Amino acid sequence: MKYKIHYEPVYALECRYALESVINGTSIKDEMEESIARRNAESIRPSIEALFQRSISMEEYLKENVNLNLPGYEKTGAAMAEFLFKKWERFDSAPIDAIRAYNVMVNAGIENKAVAIIVDIDDNYMEKHIWGVKELEAGTPPPPVDDSRFFWLINNSVLGQEEKLRALKLYYEFESYRTYARVLLQHTEELLRAKISEHADDIKAHMDFAEENWLTDLAANLKKELDVEIDDDFSRYHFYPGVYQANAISLRDNLIEEPYITLGMEIMSLKKLYDSAETDNEKAAQFLRCLGDGTKLSILQLLKNESMYGGQLAEKLNCSSANISQHMSVLSNLGVIRYRRENNRMYFDVNKDVIHKYLDAAKGLFG
Repeated sequence: MKYKIHYEPVYALECRYALESVINGTSIKDEMEESIARRNAESIRPSIEALFQRSISMEEYLKENVNLNLPGYEKTGAAMAEFLFKKWERFDSAPIDAIRAYNVMVNAGIENKAVAIIVDIDDNYMEKHIWGVKELEAGTPPPPVDDSRFFWLINNSVLGQEEKLRALKLYYEFESYRTYARVLLQHTEELLRAKISEHADDIKAHMDFAEENWLTDLAANLKKELDVEIDDDFSRYHFYPGVYQANAISLRDNLIEEPYITLGMEIMSLKKLYDSAETDNEKAAQFLRCLGDGTKLSILQLLKNESMYGGQLAEKLNCSSANISQHMSVLSNLGVIRYRRENNRMYFDVNKDVIHKYLDAAKGLFG
C-alpha cells in the first residue's frame, strides 16, 4: 500500500479556514450548535463540547492575536482581508481561493490569473468557455485571456452587477491582493504553528489510529462512515490531520497538485458519538411508545419500588404469564429493566439510569 501519512496539517487550508472565521465573524461554536441540533444530540452535549474544545480554543486565540493591518498595510489591511475572504455571490468560494488556485497553477507551470478567477467563481462556466478536464488531462495549457475577453466572460457570468465589479477589481489588482494574502497567511501560519505544536502527540495518535483502523480499507470506510466517495486506488494520496476544523474531511484531487485528504482530529470520535445519540433517540422513541402501553407502564410502576418475579406481576396485573413474558422481552431489550436469579426464580427491577437517559434523549428530540 503506497500512501504518505503526515503529522502536520496543510497550513494553507488551516489558515484559510481560520481567517474566514476571524474576518466574517463566524464561529466554530455555531458549527457545533448546528451539528448538535441537526443530529438531535442534545443529550450528549458535554461529550461533543469536549471534542470541539481544542478547535474553539484555537479560534479564540487567533481572534485575539491575528493582525489584519500588518506592517505596510496599516490603513488598508482590514479592507483587503474582507475583500479576499468574503464569499462570492451564489458560490461557496472567495477571492482568496482564486489566489490559491493561481499559486497552484504557477507551481505546475501554468500562469493564467483569468482562469484562476473564473474557475473559482464557477468551474462549469470555466470549462464551457475556456479550458476543461479533457484539455487538462491531455496536457494542454489554458489559452491566454486578454482584458477584453475576461470582461466578456465576467459580464456573461451569473454574477450580479456588484459581484462582476468585484471580479474585475480582483483581476486588475491581482498582484496587490496576492502579495497581501501571502503576508497575511504567513502571519496566521506563525500563530497557528505555535498552537498546533502543543498538540503534536495527539496529532500523531490521531493519524496512527487512522492508518491502523481506516486506511487499509479507506474507500469503503469513508463511504460507510462519512458518505464520502473516493477512488478505490488511493495509493497516490497524502493524508494530513485537520486540526482547526475538527469535524471536517477534505479531498483534493485536481490533476495539478498532489492529491491529498485531510481527516479532522475529532471526526471519527464525533461520528461514533452521533451514531450513539441516534441509537439512543431511536430507543427513546421506542420507550415513549412503551409508556403509552398500559401494561408496560404498569409493570414499570410496580417494579419502581420493589423487585418482583413474573408470576407476581401476572397476578397483580391479572395477565397470563405468557403475556407478561412478551412485555418483559420488549422492556428488557430496551435495557429499562434488569433481572437477577434467586432461589430458582427470575426477579426484575427497573434500571433508572437507562430510563433517565432515554428521557434526556427524548427532551433533545423536542428541543
